[in-house]
Amino acid sequence: MTLTSLRSLASLAFTTVALIAAGSAAMAIDLPDPLPKFPYVGKKHTATFRSTWEVWRSRQMSLRQSVTNEFNLPSRPNMTPGSMMFFVNGAIYRINSGVYAGKTFAVTGDVWKKYQSVQGVNGRLGFPIGGLNFLDAALGIRAQEFEHGRIYYNLTLKRYDIQYHGE
Repeated sequence: MTLTSLRSLASLAFTTVALIAAGSAAMAIDLPDPLPKFPYVGKKHTATFRSTWEVWRSRQMSLRQSVTNEFNLPSRPNMTPGSMMFFVNGAIYRINSGVYAGKTFAVTGDVWKKYQSVQGVNGRLGFPIGGLNFLDAALGIRAQEFEHGRIYYNLTLKRYDIQYHGE
């Protein structure tokens, strides 16, 4: 079945479509119909920066639907200025100044839950400065880099570790 024919099955934006391939289990996916143009993220919310929209476009399956518009974070001493946008399964963060100015990264799933448990962007880790990467695919070890540390996730052990820079 082609992507075009799958899109024609969707009558509403983000309609869940079940794909059943011969010999494999069913997999539910959400198809935007049609893909909204910048600045729209889904039907209800908007992104302020194109880079946020582009990250959403590439990660929309893992982020799921938007919950808020993109908004600027309040300025605070010793904090990097930036913006963020919440989704059902994560958030997108954009850094507005410094070495990473204009860089935009998503934090999703269980790593996002762990990040939120340590106060997210307001905590010691600061903004994400990289995407989620496999450090050791054979062992299932993934990590995401932040301004002041890293969250490690071991898929096999279902365990998280946080390492702060300088510790």
